[in-house]
Amino acid sequence: MLKAWTDLDLFEVWRRILGITCTIYALVVMSQSLPRWLGHLRGGDDRVGRIARRYVLARILGVRLQAWWPDLLHVAGLILVLFGLLYAHKWVLPYAK
Repeated sequence: MLKAWTDLDLFEVWRRILGITCTIYALVVMSQSLPRWLGHLRGGDDRVGRIARRYVLARILGVRLQAWWPDLLHVAGLILVLFGLLYAHKWVLPYAK
């Protein structure tokens, strides 16, 4: 039991707590604001609401995958590099001790 406390890395604990806290915070904020935005977009027949709905629809329809594919390939490459580093870490870490 004492050995487990001596091997404790405080940075690792801080990083995990911070990651979990930020994820929960982002989910709560998004879940609170999404119904309000949907209410604004679905709302009455006023001129502003119609313009906002048309704008959002035009932006959604204007998204073309052809314009984004280089960025998507870049992100996929970075994810592959990340997984490669994590896999290599598993093999290198035992030799570091």
